[in-house]
Amino acid sequence: MRCAPILAAALVANGPALSDPLKVPTDKSVAEAADDLVAAITEAGATTLVRVDQVAEVMRVGEMRGEGQLIIFGSPKPAGQDRGIAGMALPLKVVVYEDAEGEVWLAYEDPAKRIVAATGAEIDPAITSQMAEALERLTNTAAA
Repeated sequence: MRCAPILAAALVANGPALSDPLKVPTDKSVAEAADDLVAAITEAGATTLVRVDQVAEVMRVGEMRGEGQLIIFGSPKPAGQDRGIAGMALPLKVVVYEDAEGEVWLAYEDPAKRIVAATGAEIDPAITSQMAEALERLTNTAAA
């Protein structure tokens, strides 16, 4: 068993878990994909707020079983005029991890589903679509 369950927990650490994170496969290593994700985030004008090396954390507690990194990032540009409840999905998060079969994935939650799961409320799709498009674009760029 790899550290994917730990990474999944980290992905949803500040809200209810979703059963279906969106996953983008890559032929890169976890470190390469995470480096490329951070580069894509910077290129897009956003800021990487936190990069957690899950290997170091898992090793610290003596449970080394796989590779993974959690990237938390954001942009100073508002996601719409009224961020309000959209803040439930911010900052954006991507987990880059190796699964039990040795495949590497970039995984994230759909922002609209995350907000509904956390609050039961839906917000203007124009706001969440900006976030979803950014996540899709950045993870696909990093995976390529």
